[in-house]
Amino acid sequence: LMSLGTLYQRGLGVDEDGERAFALYQQAANLGDPIAANFLGSCYMSGTNGVKKSNKMALEWIRKSVDAGCAEGLNSLGTYHIMDKGGIERDVVKGAECFLAAAEKGSHAAFGNMSQAYARGFGVAKDPVKTAYWAKR
Repeated sequence: LMSLGTLYQRGLGVDEDGERAFALYQQAANLGDPIAANFLGSCYMSGTNGVKKSNKMALEWIRKSVDAGCAEGLNSLGTYHIMDKGGIERDVVKGAECFLAAAEKGSHAAFGNMSQAYARGFGVAKDPVKTAYWAKR
């Protein structure tokens, strides 16, 4: 379901249809797919695929993803901590902790976020060695 949703979202071999993609992601998430739950969170976070933007719903789906052990969900939760959204107070240290946990689980997006965090001293002490380490991953 998740793969089919991606085809509809990107218009690969089918007509692009964000609403159909969202429905497929929702079916997958309801069946316990943590990556699909994170995609739903992203849709609600940005108001894409025919969904009204809702930080509350985004955070609900992202937390389900995190609870299921999804690295990308941790990365998304880190973004919420950094951006002060969805009822979570801005806390760059917690954001960096989420990014690090996601990176340690293999999230490529979190690799970049950790590199930037160490480069800027954002939630962690500036560290050029760790900046390079995460940038190369």
